[in-house]
Amino acid sequence: MEYGLYMSVYLLILFLCFINSQLPFIGTVLMALFILVPFVLYKLILRYALLIPREQAIFSHLWLFGILLMVFASIPTGLVQYIYHQYINPAWFGQQIELMQASFASIENPDKFLSDLKQQLDLLIEPTAIELTVQYMWLTAFLGTFASLLAALFAVSARRRKPDIRL
Repeated sequence: MEYGLYMSVYLLILFLCFINSQLPFIGTVLMALFILVPFVLYKLILRYALLIPREQAIFSHLWLFGILLMVFASIPTGLVQYIYHQYINPAWFGQQIELMQASFASIENPDKFLSDLKQQLDLLIEPTAIELTVQYMWLTAFLGTFASLLAALFAVSARRRKPDIRL
């Protein structure tokens, strides 16, 4: 799926910003890229909708296309995420837990919720690289379902206003 490859490149950039999000500028870029996901998805769905006949560009067809687009985009992204977590920086998740524990320790008067959260962090078992990757892929597919719902709604109305493109 060609559009899935385009979306996977976008998701890879999002992932690279995510793993470096401690830097203030990268954190801002991460938030901007995350907010732009539905718009990128809309552009890809609309591009596809313009290639198919107007009668086939119904909401359910475009929504399913968006869901499949996100599922197929998560596959190459998942491969890169696995390589990163297995070989490049296997201690990344542990470092994130240590950062959270240090930030909770700096709070002077923690309430019940924060003390319970700190206890849960102490009991947390660090997931393997494949477990992290599968979680990323499920999250991408799940959030992609909702993002493609919005994108398909707007793509259907935009498609109705444009003429057919015959190749």
